[in-house]
Amino acid sequence: MKTRVCHVFSDVDQSHLIKSIGEVMDKERYDIGFVFLGTFRPKLYDFFSERGYSVKFIEFCNKKELPKAIYQMIRVMREWRPDIVHTHLLEGSFVGLIAAASWCRGTCILSAWRLVRSV
Repeated sequence: MKTRVCHVFSDVDQSHLIKSIGEVMDKERYDIGFVFLGTFRPKLYDFFSERGYSVKFIEFCNKKELPKAIYQMIRVMREWRPDIVHTHLLEGSFVGLIAAASWCRGTCILSAWRLVRSV
């Protein structure tokens, strides 16, 4: 059985690093999904959906929409049932980790990309 991995990103349109995540992970071992949060559907959404990955977009514009975004993210978690939730960037980490922590009932690995910037 494949390990299900859910990557959560916020406010990103194009990124070679994010594209490489999908390309370098072993598709025989991992079932990989991507969730994007932001004001518009990013180009990466199309990039990954064209390659057969599970992809979702959650519209998120401001702090007032946090509860709605978290609720939608919980619905994605229930649908995909990931074993690993890897969050990236500030809003992606906030929404993804809260949703995963509230959804996860058994073993689930939560991982956040660095939230601290170098000085």
